[in-house]
Amino acid sequence: KLYRAVMEAHSWGAVQLPTHLVWCDSSGEREAHQDVTDAVVAMQHSLGLVLVRFSKAFHYATWLTSTAGTSPNGSAPPHILITDWREFKPCNIFLDKESELRSHPVAMLLWHGGVPNK
Repeated sequence: KLYRAVMEAHSWGAVQLPTHLVWCDSSGEREAHQDVTDAVVAMQHSLGLVLVRFSKAFHYATWLTSTAGTSPNGSAPPHILITDWREFKPCNIFLDKESELRSHPVAMLLWHGGVPNK
C-alpha cells in the first residue's frame, strides 16, 4: 500500500522516488521486536532501498543535515521514514524547523508495536 501511494505521487510529479528507508526506533530492545525488524528488512529488500537505522530522532536530524550538506542540490536523499510514537514528534519538530533543507520524507509510516504495514 505504501509503495503504491509513493509511486502514484511520483507519477504526478509530487515526490521523487525514494532511495532510502530510514527507521527511527527508540525501543532499544531489538531482539524483543525481531518480528518488526524482519518486516522492515523485508520491506527494504522488496523496495530495493538502502536501510538506515537510528535509535533517536536527533540521529535522524544529524543524518538529514549531513547528507544535505554533501549533496549538490542541498537536500538529503528521498526517503521513507518509519518511526515509533516516541520519536514521531521530535522528527516532525525537526522537519518543521529545517524545511529549507528540502529533506522531507517522501512518506512517513508510524507504528506502535506489532509489525508495520507495507
